[in-house]
Formats: sequence, C-alpha cells, structure tokens
Amino acid sequence: MLTPYQFASNTPIQAIDLDGLEAIFGSQKDAEIVVRDLNVIYSKTYPKVNIDNFFSVEKSVRKVSDKSQRINEWRVKDPTTWTNVFKDPVYATKEVTKFIISPNPEFNWDTDQYTQAFYDVLSGPIPFPVEIVPENSHISRYAGKIGVDPSGKKGGARGYSIEDGSRLTWLSSNLNTVDPEGPLKRVWTFGGTALHELVIHHHPIGDIEGSGGLDEKYNLPTGRMGAHNGAVLKKTQGWNQEILRSLHKKRINTGALGEIEGKIDEKANDKRASPKWLDD
Repeated sequence: MLTPYQFASNTPIQAIDLDGLEAIFGSQKDAEIVVRDLNVIYSKTYPKVNIDNFFSVEKSVRKVSDKSQRINEWRVKDPTTWTNVFKDPVYATKEVTKFIISPNPEFNWDTDQYTQAFYDVLSGPIPFPVEIVPENSHISRYAGKIGVDPSGKKGGARGYSIEDGSRLTWLSSNLNTVDPEGPLKRVWTFGGTALHELVIHHHPIGDIEGSGGLDEKYNLPTGRMGAHNGAVLKKTQGWNQEILRSLHKKRINTGALGEIEGKIDEKANDKRASPKWLDD
C-alpha cells in the first residue's frame, strides 16, 4: 500500500532513483524515535506550516546478494563444477528490510538552506545508515566510545559520523527526546543530533559554513555545549553537481508554491535562489 509520502512504489532504495529516501535505519523503533523528535523540532521551527507531519517512517524491502551462498561454486571432487573456476561468482539473493525517513512533499523544502540540505540527504541516491547505540559503545578507532571524549574528558560525542564509504552515523542511546509541549531547549536530542550529523557532516553545506547556522536555527547546543567529534565532509561522500542539480529541480516543486510555479511557468524555477553548493 502506498502512503502519501511514498515514492518509487515502496522500493525507494535504488541508486538510480533520485526519489529514493536515504537516511536508513535497520530498526523501525530507532527510526520512529528520531522521526518523532524531528517532527516536533520542525513544527516549532516552522510554526506557520499547516501540515500534520514533516517526516514519516517508511519500510523498504530489497533483494541483495548473499555472499555466503554462491550458486555456481566449484568442488574438487565434482568434475561437473570445474568450469565454474573460470566464471564470475553468482550468489543467491536475500531480502533485507530497512526503515527510512521520508520527507513530506506537502512542505516546501526550498524554504531555507537547511531544509534544502536535509531534503538532499533524505531524497538523494546516497545511503546514510543511522544507528542508535548504547552509551560507551566503541564505535571507531577515531571516536573511541560514544559519549566519551577520546582524550578522556567528560561530555564527549553524543553523535558521531564517519566520512568514509560507509557514511555511518551513530547516536547515543542516552540522548534526550524533544518535549512536544514546551519550547525547544538547547540539549542534544535524538532528532536534533541526527539533523546535525546528517546535514553538517554528510552534506556539502557543512564544508561551506560549518554547524553554527544550523545549530542556531533549530536551537541545538552551540559552543562548548555543541563540541563533539563529528567527521568532516570529504569527497568520498559521493555528491556531485549532477546529483545536486537533479535534487534541486525536484525540491523546488515541493509544497503548494513550488507546484503552482512549476505548472504556470517552466522558467519560474529560476526565480528561486540556487543553493550555495551549486556551481553557477
């Protein structure tokens, strides 16, 4: 069954589909915790937008190669399989279920540079796995244990991203949740930390302006409160101008304003300022 937010006929995680939604969770519970926070953060940051939810959790099932089961294997005692030595390996497939954050197309994701960047991360063809891990989990030789600064000082990273081919983001299980009733407080929450990590450490905007603007926009911790060991964006992330321009064309048609402009005048897209990360 398709939902109002769903793209690609319930099979969104495909590298050739720019509508694929690419903040990926292995756990539905983890995804729902982060999305709940994000919806509260966005509803308080953009209070004049009259929509129920800015984000939803979508289930994606895809088939992948199972490297533990080679179909055309060869065996020394079976001469009929010997020719397989010269063939490329063929593996069996298995179904993998993931959960993704889907941006609501009823919202105008071209609203500001931060909604633009987050839309790119969530809607692009590049996968960004996210996982909530227990406090003090050893996550990498660079970051040491999450929640503990590698230098041994207290108050270390509550979230951590790595910029290699895996593009992983870890969130501490001891993060706070956003209070839906009160004002946004400057504390690290599941949604706020995920927003910071995915936008600042996994999108070109992080190289352009750092984290100060985004953290102020969404009332996230700043200064010493915001210091943590996040990865710095590098070219290995996979972004290029072709991908970014394709996402820009889709993004400017989100929300009622974008839909109207796109139907009335094909050149209306030019009326909106191009993001800083697009070449002139």
